[in-house]
Amino acid sequence: MLRLILKCPLKPQLPYSILLLKSSFSAASLAVDHPEPPPTTTTKIAFSNILTFFQTYCTKGSAKLLKADPCYKNLIFELNELEIEDIVEKLSVENSDSALEFFFLLRNDYGFKHSRVSHVIVAHVLAKKQRFRALKFHLQNLVQEEGSGSASLLSELLSSRFQKWDSNHVVWDMLASAYSQCQMVLDALFVFAKMKNFNIRASIILYNNLLYKLRDTDIIRDVYDDIKANGINPSEYTNSILIDGLCKQFSMQEAVEFLRGTECREFGPCVVSFNTLMSSSCKMGYMDVAKSFFCMMFKYGLHLNVYSYNILIHGLSMAGAMEEALEFKGDMEKHGLQPNVVTYNVLTKGFCLLGMTSGVWTLINEMLHKGLNPDIVTFKMLICGYCKAVNVDEGIKLGEENSGHKPDTVMYSILIQGLCKKGLVELAFQLYRDMCYKRILPNIVAHRSILKSFCEKGYMCEARAFFDALMNCDLMDDVLLGNIMIDGYAKRGDIGEALQVYELIKEKGIMPSIVTFNSLLYGFCKARKLDDARKLFDTIVVHGLIPTEVTYTTLMDAYSEEGNIQTILELQAEMKARGMEPTHVTRTVIMKCHGKTSQMHESVRILKNMLTAGPWPDEVSYNTIIQSFCKARDMKGAIRLHDEMIDNNLLPSRVTYNILLNGLCVHGDLKYAEKLFSSLEDRDVGLMKCDYTILIKAHCAKGDVNKAVGLFKKMIEKGFEISIRDYSAVINRLCKRNLLYGPYKKRNLMDDVKDFLHMMLSHGISVDLQMYSVMLNSFRRIGDHNSVFQLFSLKIKCGLDTGCNCG
Repeated sequence: MLRLILKCPLKPQLPYSILLLKSSFSAASLAVDHPEPPPTTTTKIAFSNILTFFQTYCTKGSAKLLKADPCYKNLIFELNELEIEDIVEKLSVENSDSALEFFFLLRNDYGFKHSRVSHVIVAHVLAKKQRFRALKFHLQNLVQEEGSGSASLLSELLSSRFQKWDSNHVVWDMLASAYSQCQMVLDALFVFAKMKNFNIRASIILYNNLLYKLRDTDIIRDVYDDIKANGINPSEYTNSILIDGLCKQFSMQEAVEFLRGTECREFGPCVVSFNTLMSSSCKMGYMDVAKSFFCMMFKYGLHLNVYSYNILIHGLSMAGAMEEALEFKGDMEKHGLQPNVVTYNVLTKGFCLLGMTSGVWTLINEMLHKGLNPDIVTFKMLICGYCKAVNVDEGIKLGEENSGHKPDTVMYSILIQGLCKKGLVELAFQLYRDMCYKRILPNIVAHRSILKSFCEKGYMCEARAFFDALMNCDLMDDVLLGNIMIDGYAKRGDIGEALQVYELIKEKGIMPSIVTFNSLLYGFCKARKLDDARKLFDTIVVHGLIPTEVTYTTLMDAYSEEGNIQTILELQAEMKARGMEPTHVTRTVIMKCHGKTSQMHESVRILKNMLTAGPWPDEVSYNTIIQSFCKARDMKGAIRLHDEMIDNNLLPSRVTYNILLNGLCVHGDLKYAEKLFSSLEDRDVGLMKCDYTILIKAHCAKGDVNKAVGLFKKMIEKGFEISIRDYSAVINRLCKRNLLYGPYKKRNLMDDVKDFLHMMLSHGISVDLQMYSVMLNSFRRIGDHNSVFQLFSLKIKCGLDTGCNCG
């Protein structure tokens, strides 16, 4: 039998872009061994008879004649792989239909596994007959059988044995496409590079396949440049894929510039390209930008489709702008386009998110009136909507009425999962008990949802009781429920209980997974038991498991809190020795440790390396290093990093600005902090309560009580929950400043305190003993006896009968 042995597996050492464009890419070594014994007289007869049969009956359907005769079947089983290859090749020259009949008869009816050579011969036959759809599926089956890393093998076969065949260029092209469509991008690039070596021109279909699979990488630009360099005209689909790729990489500006550049090309801006830009804008929350693209489509005279409207309606619905979403639905109908089920599902989801189930019924009635049938997605969303409105009975009734049968496991699971996602675990558990009472057997989805929600809510006693009940009823088939329980204990630092659950699942004969150990490791680290964490880490391999990037990063993060950079670097080296590349989270942890040890240059070096070599940093990576700069009182460096973050298409979050505001207030310029705060208010980025409190404390410390009061009032107007702790924090600051710097020139301490006390009492919050004591001690120390007596009156008014000596 023919055996092809790949001695050097496919491991390209060059970056993707070089692999794509270099014309001198070398193939892996290939050893071809033909250990076939010389044919016997019997096999010669079998070979001759089979070949003669197909040469004689060289019509379509000849395989059926052969299949009907058992003698021929016996003859086929006497042939070896090389002889079958020879028959396929001879028939491909003499009568291609017979070659296909013979090949598929052996494969489909006799279960014969053909050699690569036979597969490639059939591929050439299909290419010559221009049966491209059949050729596509044939080559996809081949590459799936061969698996990842087989590109060098098949490329060598094509170049050595089939180089002079007429349809060889088509087979090359379709082979690269097959690898791409089967998610083997490296193999596809390998074949593509070999095609360039042999000056085989790639089709636009192949280029489009490569563009689509590489759209999340920078290589997409190289592929597109290669299309233009080879004089191939990109299609509308080509341009749309590139725009989609640029949007996925958050290069919206580049995508827009490219779209504008298509105006003078053969294929100008198309609906698909605009739809892609609209979709990306909606996902990023830029609804105004999405609407501007929508208007531009009219400007270019493009005929909008239902999908265009659905994108915008979906974006508006997710943003809660239901009135505007409905207006676009109306506009859609005015332009002669009828909303489809997707349109109504999108609107349904929007109403459900707002808890407006009455609006959903209006939509469903409208759908039915137009002859559209609500699908399972519609009813699932409506059921979840009722979960949000805590109207479970209506949800069950709805499911029963529209599914045509009584509530079953799936329907109950949807409701339970929906309630748990909304944080209504008590109601979910009530429904679970009702389910069991009706003898409807809960499934794993219901069990996981309830147990996970109990743990997330901190109801560990309830979670444990539920877990133990499942254990006692033998409803734990795998380790997943145990992992949820262990993770719940670990996140609360209760490592003792986590270990007890670990022992329980082992007693049940359930094998722990790496997730189990990762949770235990996290628990030890959170409890600051680093020695135990390290011991556990060292035993993972003993259990036949391999530590993951999460395992290493968890341990490294614990050491970073200690500022132990040496151990972190040792763990990083161990990761690389195991063939693991540190993730962006791992590198962020290392940067945090360098920041703790004031090695800012090292943090910057790691960040720059991530920007050039990957993995690409995220918002948390930048926030970590910005915070380190703020603590080091280098506010210029922190702001520079913020600007660099925007340049790299990473949008600063509320956390980013909170870090900067805190740094500017504590270590920088309060005026600059106020300017930043005002700009964030104008841009409506969603300031947090802590952003207000940071500035309020800073103004109190500086003695500018008017500004502190103004911000405090704004915070109340924004609807933030204000507690007595917030008032106490401000009053404590005022008292502390008075003690340090003496009374204010224009106002005395009691006047300032009165402003906050008045606000506090007007919102129904009473003075507590701690606040009273702070104010009393402060007035005593500065000798303000009048204010002391006023406070004493306030004490009586508030009913603070503490027995304190008021002096």
